[in-house]
Formats: sequence, structure tokens, C-alpha cells
Amino acid sequence: MALECSHIRFAVDVKDQFDVKEMKRYISGTIYPDSRYITGIDKNLTHDKNFLKETFYKDDDFKKGWAVHLICDKIQRIIMEQIFPDILSKKNFQSSELWITRAAIKVVQDILDFKKFDIQNYLHYLKHVETPNNESLDQLKEYNQIFIDTYKDKEEIAIIDEYMMWENY
Repeated sequence: MALECSHIRFAVDVKDQFDVKEMKRYISGTIYPDSRYITGIDKNLTHDKNFLKETFYKDDDFKKGWAVHLICDKIQRIIMEQIFPDILSKKNFQSSELWITRAAIKVVQDILDFKKFDIQNYLHYLKHVETPNNESLDQLKEYNQIFIDTYKDKEEIAIIDEYMMWENY
């Protein structure tokens, strides 16, 4: 639901609640679920509601990050629908117009999160990659590199940066 800077910011904000030991695994896990856009694996393998259960992530920092991604998605969806009930109604959920509206909101949020959060301190963790669904390791490395390239060494990002990030998916 959110873009990666927003996901990483949220993950950092809540990390103490999950007793994270290995940040590289946690941060990498935080952006993992949306790698399905590159790997082509089914959404049920990365976004199942059972991944929110403590039994899924209890002793695994990568899975804690993964669960936090899904928590962030869920919270963001609820808040978006509360703030914009008329344009984000569930009856239009599959429409392309709704997708465009949600995407625009995510882009604006990501740009604002980038301004308020120093993602530079966390990008090196994206060099760590795991393949919990036996995806291609090379594809996952490529996926993580997209975000390193998008955010690294920049003082600000703009809509064109977000567009180029999506273009690389």
C-alpha cells in the first residue's frame, strides 16, 4: 500500500515493539512483500493475513519486517478511506481511477516521508536479501537495488524519482 521510504520509516518507528536484533534482516523484510511485482509470485504468498500472527514472525527479524509491512499497508488503507471516503470507496476498488488515486496518495506520502526521515541510514540494509518463497535471488537483489538507487545520496526526491522507481519495477 505504501511505497518503500514510507514502509522503512514506519518499520523504524515501530522496531522496538518487535524486539528487533538484526536490522538488515528487518529492513529487508520490510520491503520484501512488494517484490512480487518483479518476481511474479502470487500475492497470497506475500500478503496473507496469517503473516500478521506472532507465530509467523516471533523469532525471525526478516519476518518481523515482513509483518510490519502488512501492518503498515492495513493502517494506511484504513486512514486513506477515512480521509477520502468519497473517492476511495470500496465499491470502486477495482477501477483504474481508484488505483491512480491511491498511487498518487502513496507518491505524495513517500516524498513527505523522505523529507522527514533520514532513509540514508537504512539503505545499506537493503543489500541483504532473503528468498522465503524460493524466488530468484538475482531478481530480489535487483528489486532492493531499485530503492537504493531511488533514494541514495539525495537531499530530496520528486515525482519524477517516484515515476522512475515504478518504471524500474
